Amino acid sequence: MKFTLLGTGTSNGVPVLGCDCAVCRSTNSKDKRLRCALLVESNASRLLVDCGPDIRQQLMPHAFRAIDGVLLTHIHYDHVGGIDDLRPYCSFGDINLYGNASTVKDLKHNMPYCFSDKLYPGVPLLKLHAIAPHQTLTFGDIEVMP
Repeated sequence: MKFTLLGTGTSNGVPVLGCDCAVCRSTNSKDKRLRCALLVESNASRLLVDCGPDIRQQLMPHAFRAIDGVLLTHIHYDHVGGIDDLRPYCSFGDINLYGNASTVKDLKHNMPYCFSDKLYPGVPLLKLHAIAPHQTLTFGDIEVMP
């Protein structure tokens, strides 16, 4: 099993626009961080945890292959703002998104064009699944306990 931290920055990433603190002014590459996201991979399966607005850039260096699921930790924009950028992965089939009931409800509200009965051409094919705490989820051969 391989875990790749795609981003470990704050909700703004690091450096933060307009910030003059030592970290944001740093030239250390460790102080250049995109927003939080995680890619979990086995030989057969892939799970993306969170999908913020940096996800396109974060996934570019990785092999283009199917994503078995996207686990959304919560509805904040820095964790869901890149869902539309997963559109190319629809070439492998629908994209299954998993989150608690509140996240699923709010995502339908925030991105209604992705979840209407009449989708326009090019919209990512997203399937929302509400999950419950302490019930194991399986993504191919990857098991997760939320």
